[in-house]
Amino acid sequence: MTACDLWAASYSDANPSPKTVAMLDDVNKLREFQAEVYSIARRGLGEEVKTTGGLFGVGGKAEPAPTPAEAKTELLAAYEKAKVAYNDYCVINNEGRPFEIDELSEL
Repeated sequence: MTACDLWAASYSDANPSPKTVAMLDDVNKLREFQAEVYSIARRGLGEEVKTTGGLFGVGGKAEPAPTPAEAKTELLAAYEKAKVAYNDYCVINNEGRPFEIDELSEL
């Protein structure tokens, strides 16, 4: 994601251009996807499950980890959002690009 940040910033001088702002917005959406995927993976391993019941978190029971089918559904939904953000990043990048730079391919 850092490379995407740097590439987006290359379209600005002293102040962020509208193109840079739009591309950075898409990069933030991709970061959210990354965090969501890590969270789904940790919950699948039983590391990030919430506890319910109990008093102040003591004596509560951990929620069951998501089934592989539930995790797959969550991952696919997150992937679709990330795919839209990446494709938007590519479209914005390819608008008005210099000819010596290859255009980014969409997914």
